Amino acid sequence: MFQSALKSQGLTLKYVFDFNGDTFGRAIGDGDCDVAAAGGSAGLGSYDVCEFTGPAVLYVKTGKGEFFYLPGVGHKATVMTPNGVPRCVMAAPKLDY
Repeated sequence: MFQSALKSQGLTLKYVFDFNGDTFGRAIGDGDCDVAAAGGSAGLGSYDVCEFTGPAVLYVKTGKGEFFYLPGVGHKATVMTPNGVPRCVMAAPKLDY
């Protein structure tokens, strides 16, 4: 279903890359990844954090499965993978009053 939605909008996952055992894909924009330490003193390890400048669509594959996000063109997004489950966060738009 996701692939057909991409094609209907004339988009493809043009940029696909592996980072730290996970796979990330986007249609446009830039992406940069790093590793973040899990919080707390329990020594819970680390997880991937990837920032995207305006990907239109995002694809993430981890050991937990394949995940898709539609942040839209020009919308920054950050994907984190704690425990191998991706979470996509977007900044709220600035409001002008």
